[in-house]
Amino acid sequence: MNPVRIIIVEDHTMIRQLLSDAVRTEPNLQIVAAVGTVASGITACLELKPDLAIVDWMLPDGSGLLLVNQIQQHLKAMRFIMLTSNDEESLVQEANAAGVQGFVLKSASLETLREALTNVLAGRKYYCPESSKYLL
Repeated sequence: MNPVRIIIVEDHTMIRQLLSDAVRTEPNLQIVAAVGTVASGITACLELKPDLAIVDWMLPDGSGLLLVNQIQQHLKAMRFIMLTSNDEESLVQEANAAGVQGFVLKSASLETLREALTNVLAGRKYYCPESSKYLL
């Protein structure tokens, strides 16, 4: 079985490295790129065609949602998990409306991120408990 190919788009180097290390411990998951901007994320996605991207909401050159919208036009089967430290209702609703399959607050545990990965890769949506209340 081929490993699931994942790109991480997060502007904070330490967080990007920690996410990469956490994902690498999971069986059958492979980090193919870890970048820090919308532009580099779009380029990496189009070149590497990953199965999933873990994307920070706020990046130096714009919203991670811009990346999601651009990539969905080209890679229809690709899945997205959005990360943010901001739990505003409008962000959760925007992500959901854009077709983002997973939404995890940075204040959540790594176990929550693992749950998101498991669910999203199984074809289900996963919005962490703190954000899912805004979808009701």
